[in-house]
Amino acid sequence: MKVRKSYNTKQKKLIISYLQENKDRHVTVEMIADYLNNKGESVGQTTIYRNLDKLVKDGIVLKFIEPEDMRSHYQYLEKSYDNSDYYHLICVGCGQGVRLNCNHINELTIHMQEKHGFNLDRDRTILYGYCEECRP
Repeated sequence: MKVRKSYNTKQKKLIISYLQENKDRHVTVEMIADYLNNKGESVGQTTIYRNLDKLVKDGIVLKFIEPEDMRSHYQYLEKSYDNSDYYHLICVGCGQGVRLNCNHINELTIHMQEKHGFNLDRDRTILYGYCEECRP
């Protein structure tokens, strides 16, 4: 079985740079494409999607569907992580994304499996609520 090598292409570096500069925002492929085009960089949306998919798999970027527009949004994460150990929290007030590793959530996962025969997909499970600063 061949292990695929991950290349650091110019396009990938530009995308990561944009995500890092906007780490406190949820960005879309269109926002990234507009930014790169305004900088004179010709990067197609297909290339952006492909790179984002790899960054999500590598645990560098969080992908989620924003309820207001039902589109994929992305957020840069400070450190790479293993998706299997975390759930994701999104503040509906400020939009901040947080990774959560909590035994109580893990207990819920086990409960859902054992009592309800339902496996939660941690890659797609996002809990929405309010952070301390935005709490009503």
